[in-house]
Amino acid sequence: MFCYEKVIMFEIFCMASLVTTVMIFWFESNVIYEYSKGIFKFEKYESWIVEMLSSDWYDDSIYYSEYIKNKKGFLIKLITCPVCFSFWLCLFYVYFSGMFKMLPTLYITTLLQFYALRSLKNGKWKNIQ
Repeated sequence: MFCYEKVIMFEIFCMASLVTTVMIFWFESNVIYEYSKGIFKFEKYESWIVEMLSSDWYDDSIYYSEYIKNKKGFLIKLITCPVCFSFWLCLFYVYFSGMFKMLPTLYITTLLQFYALRSLKNGKWKNIQ
């Protein structure tokens, strides 16, 4: 394998890891809410959290991305779907890097990383030996 091919593979892995990190922050945490609540008002979201905490089906996965799924609009659907959100993040990267041929590989690598980490977080791989 040529040195150039190794550099491209390393760049794909690094960019997929970066996109996966953004997706983990968006879909698996409340980082967006916690860091921006000093700037923006989140009264409706905070009242929704209180409502969910008082319900019977509450679990630990009440994130801002779950809250906005209840809203209507095409943009909301794009940013609350992991498959769509990762595609647009990957497209954004390849557009500015000029490496359009990397899009399929970057996209698939990102999805594999994200869903593997999500499965690990949810404990679905605990019994694998």
